Amino acid sequence: MDEPAAVVSSDRIATLSVPEGTAAHNSEGTPLDEITIRPASPGEVPDAAGVTGFVAAGYTYLCGPAGATFDPAITLTFEIPAEKWKDLKEGDLTVRWYNAEAGRWEEIPTTIDYETMTVTAEVSHFSTFALFTAAQTPSAGDDDRPAAQVTDANGVEAPRGETTDRTLPIVTGVLLIVVVAGAAIYLKKK
Repeated sequence: MDEPAAVVSSDRIATLSVPEGTAAHNSEGTPLDEITIRPASPGEVPDAAGVTGFVAAGYTYLCGPAGATFDPAITLTFEIPAEKWKDLKEGDLTVRWYNAEAGRWEEIPTTIDYETMTVTAEVSHFSTFALFTAAQTPSAGDDDRPAAQVTDANGVEAPRGETTDRTLPIVTGVLLIVVVAGAAIYLKKK
């Protein structure tokens, strides 16, 4: 490219910055006339289930034309709105590209600027790109699952912390059997 260029996505979150002198070619090696970046619709976002420890942060972009290459690499910047930045796990952000041939997301070296709330990566080819954040791991006390509920034989829920009508007789019966068996063994040894 003869002069520097910047292309901004329609949602104004992702920007591609191409420095002057960059060799930009399509998949056949022909110089590029233009480049594009747009937010991916939900149906266009590849599955991220295979990404261990990270989840997609909701910012996925398609860059075109598909298969374009850049030498040197160009810059992809995510400028996250302040109200969304707090929801991301700071320090654990990464940009990934989707490798369609391998069927997986691959990490790209990523720079995070906390003051400007931007995440930047250098890309040498076009693909689908997404911002990932560390998966939230539940800690003690953060478990949102309901506690187990005890019910009696009729399906009536017992108050929390209490047993049902049948629990006490069963426990008493088991204890009685253990005591009697223990006494019988003790007396037999004498």
